[in-house]
Amino acid sequence: MADPGGWDDVLRRARRLRRRRRRRTAVVIAAAALLASVGSLAAVGQVGSLLTHSREPHLLLRADLRTPGGTYVGSLEIELHRAALVLGPHVRLRQWAPRGASGEPIFPARWFLEYDGIERNLARASLYVHSSGHRLAALCSSCTARASGRIQLAFAQASALVNDEATFVLVAEDGARAAAGRVDLDRSHLRRGVVCTREAEVSSTRISTGTS
Repeated sequence: MADPGGWDDVLRRARRLRRRRRRRTAVVIAAAALLASVGSLAAVGQVGSLLTHSREPHLLLRADLRTPGGTYVGSLEIELHRAALVLGPHVRLRQWAPRGASGEPIFPARWFLEYDGIERNLARASLYVHSSGHRLAALCSSCTARASGRIQLAFAQASALVNDEATFVLVAEDGARAAAGRVDLDRSHLRRGVVCTREAEVSSTRISTGTS
């Protein structure tokens, strides 16, 4: 005759297993929800305090933001990754970035925006070439006082940044310029190096890379 206590033990083990599976499912769902929320924020270029400064070597670009009246209200920092420079009258980018679908190098970057003292509601923030007014990249919409995010830059966009050709502009909801600042390469953040290539003969080029 079968031991009834043995069947009870089987039922208890089955209930414990179901409870463990429910807990694991809840943990997986919560983790997926967190990743989805971060992903959706990163897609529009705004992750706020969730994004931290990189520990990897990078070129650093900065802009001091001022109102049309000249009042300082904040700053922008851009960390440009997988890039090296050949300095000269025109700064040349070394193409050490992964290539996109078009075969053109793509440079990943992180940006960090902080401002205070702007009373207007902001509609958007973008980078422009100050000589032509052409927009390089949109960083955020409805930008908060502390915002950050990731962008992917093509070679021409990254080249304009490292040659100090870009201006960052904060635009209010009424379309007026709330604040702006020229984006400059922080040369104090550079580290010197040499790259050697071998074609018909070995040649060396002095380059500058970013620090971490």
